[in-house]
Amino acid sequence: HHANFTVWLLARLPKVGLRRLQGRRLTEVRKAWKHLSKTFASIRVVHVSDSLILDYVNRRLKAEAARSTVKNEIAILRRMFRVGFHAKPQLVATLPTFPSLNVDNARKLFFSAEELEALLVELPDYLQPLVTVAYWTGWRRSELLDLEWRRVDLGTGEIRLEQGTTKNKEARTAYLPPLVRESIREWHRKTKHVEKEQERIIPYVFHHNGRKIRSFYGAWRSACERAGIPGRRFHDFRR
Repeated sequence: HHANFTVWLLARLPKVGLRRLQGRRLTEVRKAWKHLSKTFASIRVVHVSDSLILDYVNRRLKAEAARSTVKNEIAILRRMFRVGFHAKPQLVATLPTFPSLNVDNARKLFFSAEELEALLVELPDYLQPLVTVAYWTGWRRSELLDLEWRRVDLGTGEIRLEQGTTKNKEARTAYLPPLVRESIREWHRKTKHVEKEQERIIPYVFHHNGRKIRSFYGAWRSACERAGIPGRRFHDFRR
């Protein structure tokens, strides 16, 4: 009853298992905890009241945090308590009430051709092919980052996602327009040059000096700001 339950759980997240956090990624939990910890890290679990949680929500909203972000943070906190309630009932005897936030997730933003052009000018060279193909296909970020050259026909401009590699597990094919096709051919020539320098095969279409791209949030955010379209998400290409 005098234990700091939240710190206890965060230190043991790998042992608790991500499945028990409802499939949330560890990075997502840690990002939410940067905000949650300011209120809950030093508080004993018996002192985490309904009013304290509601006060946290109100303060985050007043700080102009997105409602979807705050909702996710409260969901993670609630899940942490439930895990503790079942795993350590001697520390978590009761569960507080967690407020429900209604969120309208229907973003209306999409990229116009002019905005795409402005963004490409500001992006690093290695991200320009990725963003161009995303604009024309609307495919998910993970699907494009996993795309391999063997799934690309440079002659016809056909690119394929095999069955089981997409979110709905269905195969998918797209045909790039001539200008995009030529830009991918040019990128392929640059890739071959890197392969020759490094004396190895680069299987992935989108890479940074031969290394598979995994994260580009900083470069993306900075480019969007310089292009005059701050706050845009890569996911907006799907609209």
